[in-house]
Amino acid sequence: MPSPLSVDLRERVVAAVAEGASFHRAAARFGVSVSSASRWSARFAQEGHVAPDPTHSDDR
Repeated sequence: MPSPLSVDLRERVVAAVAEGASFHRAAARFGVSVSSASRWSARFAQEGHVAPDPTHSDDR
């Protein structure tokens, strides 16, 4: 499984959306998927942060 994208990138995408860019435009600008831009913006609105959930790499 790939590692999560950086919090810095997530914050820049969310900031672009907050400044009026569409999810499509922000996603294209930063090279991420439209669904990621949408999810990160929703998470920021609901939780106040865009940090990824912790990964549990040793869940045996």
